[in-house]
Amino acid sequence: MQGTTTEAPPQAVAQRPRWLWPAIGAGVLAVAVIVGVALASGDDGDSASAATPLETAQAWIARFEAGDIAGYEALMAEDATYLCIECSYGELDNSGPYFPRGANDERTTAGILGAGNGSLNAACSEDGSTVTCDVRMTSAFGFVGDDGQPANEYTAQLTFAVDDGVITDYEHRAFTGNFFDYGRIGAYETWLKDEDPAAHDELFGFGTMLTTEAAQVERHRDLVGRWVAGG
Repeated sequence: MQGTTTEAPPQAVAQRPRWLWPAIGAGVLAVAVIVGVALASGDDGDSASAATPLETAQAWIARFEAGDIAGYEALMAEDATYLCIECSYGELDNSGPYFPRGANDERTTAGILGAGNGSLNAACSEDGSTVTCDVRMTSAFGFVGDDGQPANEYTAQLTFAVDDGVITDYEHRAFTGNFFDYGRIGAYETWLKDEDPAAHDELFGFGTMLTTEAAQVERHRDLVGRWVAGG
Protein backbone atom coordinates (compact mmCIF):
# COMPACT_ATOMS: atom_id res chain seq x y z
CA MET A 1 0.00 0.00 0.00
CA GLN A 2 1.42 3.36 -1.00
CA GLY A 3 1.55 5.91 1.78
CA THR A 4 0.67 9.53 1.40
CA THR A 5 2.81 12.49 2.47
CA THR A 6 1.18 15.19 4.45
CA GLU A 7 2.92 18.61 4.34
CA ALA A 8 3.12 20.54 7.56
CA PRO A 9 1.10 23.72 7.53
CA PRO A 10 3.24 26.82 7.01
CA GLN A 11 4.42 28.48 10.18
CA ALA A 12 3.00 31.88 10.80
CA VAL A 13 5.64 34.61 10.73
CA ALA A 14 5.50 36.69 13.85
CA GLN A 15 5.06 40.32 12.94
CA ARG A 16 6.27 43.17 15.12
CA PRO A 17 3.78 45.85 15.89
CA ARG A 18 3.98 48.69 13.39
CA TRP A 19 4.86 51.17 16.14
CA LEU A 20 8.05 49.32 17.20
CA TRP A 21 10.48 50.37 14.43
CA PRO A 22 9.73 54.10 14.69
CA ALA A 23 10.14 53.82 18.46
CA ILE A 24 13.55 52.13 18.10
CA GLY A 25 14.63 54.74 15.56
CA ALA A 26 13.60 57.57 17.84
CA GLY A 27 15.54 56.02 20.72
CA VAL A 28 18.72 55.69 18.64
CA LEU A 29 18.37 59.28 17.47
CA ALA A 30 17.95 60.52 21.04
CA VAL A 31 21.12 58.69 22.13
CA ALA A 32 23.04 60.12 19.18
CA VAL A 33 21.91 63.65 20.02
CA ILE A 34 22.97 63.25 23.67
CA VAL A 35 26.40 61.90 22.69
CA GLY A 36 26.85 64.64 20.10
CA VAL A 37 26.06 67.37 22.59
CA ALA A 38 28.47 65.88 25.12
CA LEU A 39 31.27 65.70 22.56
CA ALA A 40 30.61 69.20 21.28
CA SER A 41 30.80 70.59 24.78
CA GLY A 42 33.99 68.68 25.49
CA ASP A 43 32.34 67.02 28.48
CA ASP A 44 34.47 63.90 28.71
CA GLY A 45 34.44 63.89 32.48
CA ASP A 46 37.78 65.68 32.67
CA SER A 47 37.29 69.10 31.12
CA ALA A 48 40.38 71.28 30.99
CA SER A 49 40.08 74.51 32.92
CA ALA A 50 41.45 77.85 31.79
CA ALA A 51 45.00 78.69 32.78
CA THR A 52 45.34 80.45 36.13
CA PRO A 53 46.75 84.00 36.21
CA LEU A 54 50.04 82.60 37.54
CA GLU A 55 50.25 80.01 34.76
CA THR A 56 49.51 82.68 32.15
CA ALA A 57 52.26 84.97 33.48
CA GLN A 58 54.73 82.09 33.66
CA ALA A 59 53.93 81.15 30.06
CA TRP A 60 54.56 84.77 29.03
CA ILE A 61 57.91 84.74 30.84
CA ALA A 62 58.99 81.44 29.24
CA ARG A 63 58.12 82.62 25.74
CA PHE A 64 59.81 85.98 26.27
CA GLU A 65 63.00 84.25 27.46
CA ALA A 66 62.97 82.05 24.35
CA GLY A 67 62.62 85.06 22.06
CA ASP A 68 59.23 83.74 20.93
CA ILE A 69 57.76 87.11 20.06
CA ALA A 70 54.59 85.80 18.44
CA GLY A 71 54.13 83.41 21.35
CA TYR A 72 54.20 85.90 24.22
CA GLU A 73 52.31 88.56 22.27
CA ALA A 74 49.52 86.02 21.72
CA LEU A 75 48.94 86.09 25.49
CA MET A 76 48.29 89.85 25.42
CA ALA A 77 44.77 91.19 24.87
CA GLU A 78 44.45 93.27 21.71
CA ASP A 79 43.56 96.30 23.83
CA ALA A 80 46.04 95.56 26.64
CA THR A 81 47.48 98.59 28.42
CA TYR A 82 51.12 99.13 29.27
CA LEU A 83 53.09 101.18 31.77
CA CYS A 84 56.90 101.25 31.85
CA ILE A 85 58.30 103.00 34.92
CA GLU A 86 61.91 104.24 34.96
CA CYS A 87 62.47 102.51 31.64
CA SER A 88 63.95 105.51 29.83
CA TYR A 89 66.83 106.42 32.15
CA GLY A 90 64.82 109.01 34.05
CA GLU A 91 62.93 110.38 31.05
CA LEU A 92 59.15 110.37 30.77
CA ASP A 93 57.60 106.99 31.43
CA ASN A 94 56.12 105.06 28.52
CA SER A 95 52.43 104.33 28.95
CA GLY A 96 49.36 103.62 26.88
CA PRO A 97 48.24 100.71 24.69
CA TYR A 98 50.68 97.78 24.64
CA PHE A 99 50.30 97.53 20.86
CA PRO A 100 52.19 98.89 19.07
CA ARG A 101 54.52 100.99 21.24
CA GLY A 102 55.07 98.69 24.20
CA ALA A 103 55.35 95.69 21.90
CA ASN A 104 57.92 97.42 19.70
CA ASP A 105 59.97 98.43 22.75
CA GLU A 106 60.24 94.82 23.90
CA ARG A 107 60.67 92.83 20.69
CA THR A 108 64.36 93.64 20.37
CA THR A 109 64.99 92.80 24.03
CA ALA A 110 63.17 89.47 23.78
CA GLY A 111 64.95 88.55 20.56
CA ILE A 112 68.44 89.23 21.92
CA LEU A 113 67.61 87.53 25.22
CA GLY A 114 66.47 84.42 23.38
CA ALA A 115 69.45 84.48 21.03
CA GLY A 116 71.80 84.72 24.01
CA ASN A 117 70.24 81.70 25.76
CA GLY A 118 69.10 84.07 28.46
CA SER A 119 66.74 83.96 31.40
CA LEU A 120 64.71 86.40 33.47
CA ASN A 121 65.17 84.22 36.56
CA ALA A 122 61.63 85.23 37.49
CA ALA A 123 60.16 84.75 40.95
CA CYS A 124 56.40 85.22 40.64
CA SER A 125 53.53 85.45 43.11
CA GLU A 126 49.79 85.52 42.52
CA ASP A 127 47.19 87.71 44.24
CA GLY A 128 43.79 87.12 42.70
CA SER A 129 43.98 88.10 39.04
CA THR A 130 47.27 89.97 39.51
CA VAL A 131 50.71 88.36 39.17
CA THR A 132 53.92 90.08 40.24
CA CYS A 133 57.30 88.80 39.07
CA ASP A 134 60.71 89.98 40.29
CA VAL A 135 63.21 89.41 37.49
CA ARG A 136 67.00 89.39 37.13
CA MET A 137 68.18 89.11 33.54
CA THR A 138 71.13 86.90 32.63
CA SER A 139 72.42 85.94 29.18
CA ALA A 140 75.55 85.34 27.15
CA PHE A 141 75.40 89.05 26.31
CA GLY A 142 75.26 90.26 29.90
CA PHE A 143 77.98 92.31 31.55
CA VAL A 144 80.92 90.46 33.05
CA GLY A 145 83.10 91.84 35.85
CA ASP A 146 86.87 91.65 36.17
CA ASP A 147 86.42 88.50 38.23
CA GLY A 148 84.56 86.82 35.39
CA GLN A 149 81.24 86.93 37.24
CA PRO A 150 78.02 88.58 35.98
CA ALA A 151 77.90 92.33 36.66
CA ASN A 152 75.46 95.20 36.21
CA GLU A 153 72.57 92.76 35.89
CA TYR A 154 69.23 94.19 34.88
CA THR A 155 66.57 93.86 37.58
CA ALA A 156 62.92 94.83 37.39
CA GLN A 157 59.43 94.00 38.58
CA LEU A 158 56.78 92.91 36.10
CA THR A 159 53.10 93.04 37.06
CA PHE A 160 50.40 91.36 34.98
CA ALA A 161 46.62 91.73 35.25
CA VAL A 162 45.08 88.56 33.81
CA ASP A 163 41.51 87.89 32.76
CA ASP A 164 40.54 84.39 31.58
CA GLY A 165 44.03 83.46 30.43
CA VAL A 166 44.73 86.79 28.70
CA ILE A 167 46.92 89.64 29.96
CA THR A 168 44.93 92.88 29.97
CA ASP A 169 47.43 95.18 31.68
CA TYR A 170 51.21 94.99 31.96
CA GLU A 171 53.47 97.13 34.16
CA HIS A 172 57.26 97.05 33.86
CA ARG A 173 59.13 98.78 36.67
CA ALA A 174 62.90 98.98 36.08
CA PHE A 175 65.28 98.92 39.05
CA THR A 176 68.99 98.54 38.24
CA GLY A 177 71.46 97.57 35.55
CA ASN A 178 71.27 97.29 31.77
CA PHE A 179 69.85 94.66 29.45
CA PHE A 180 72.97 93.80 27.46
CA ASP A 181 76.64 94.58 27.00
CA TYR A 182 76.71 95.54 23.33
CA GLY A 183 80.47 95.12 23.39
CA ARG A 184 79.89 91.40 23.87
CA ILE A 185 77.38 91.36 21.05
CA GLY A 186 80.07 92.99 18.90
CA ALA A 187 82.57 90.33 19.96
CA TYR A 188 80.10 87.62 18.99
CA GLU A 189 79.56 89.24 15.59
CA THR A 190 83.32 89.41 14.96
CA TRP A 191 83.67 85.73 15.88
CA LEU A 192 80.77 84.75 13.62
CA LYS A 193 82.13 86.74 10.69
CA ASP A 194 85.38 84.77 10.91
CA GLU A 195 83.80 81.43 11.81
CA ASP A 196 80.91 81.36 9.33
CA PRO A 197 80.69 84.35 6.94
CA ALA A 198 77.51 83.04 5.30
CA ALA A 199 75.75 82.72 8.66
CA HIS A 200 76.95 86.20 9.60
CA ASP A 201 75.42 87.67 6.45
CA GLU A 202 72.11 85.93 7.26
CA LEU A 203 71.99 86.88 10.95
CA PHE A 204 73.41 90.41 11.00
CA GLY A 205 72.44 93.42 8.97
CA PHE A 206 74.42 96.68 9.07
CA GLY A 207 75.86 95.71 12.45
CA THR A 208 72.47 94.82 13.94
CA MET A 209 71.65 91.34 15.20
CA LEU A 210 68.57 90.03 13.40
CA THR A 211 66.20 88.35 15.85
CA THR A 212 62.66 89.16 14.68
CA GLU A 213 62.03 85.69 13.27
CA ALA A 214 61.93 82.48 15.29
CA ALA A 215 64.34 80.74 12.89
CA GLN A 216 66.89 83.52 13.38
CA VAL A 217 66.69 83.26 17.16
CA GLU A 218 67.14 79.48 17.06
CA ARG A 219 70.15 79.78 14.76
CA HIS A 220 71.73 82.37 17.06
CA ARG A 221 71.15 80.17 20.11
CA ASP A 222 73.20 77.38 18.60
CA LEU A 223 75.97 79.67 17.37
CA VAL A 224 76.14 81.63 20.63
CA GLY A 225 76.54 78.36 22.49
CA ARG A 226 79.55 77.57 20.31
CA TRP A 227 80.96 81.07 20.78
CA VAL A 228 80.67 80.87 24.56
CA ALA A 229 82.28 77.42 24.53
CA GLY A 230 85.24 78.81 22.61
CA GLY A 231 84.28 77.93 19.07
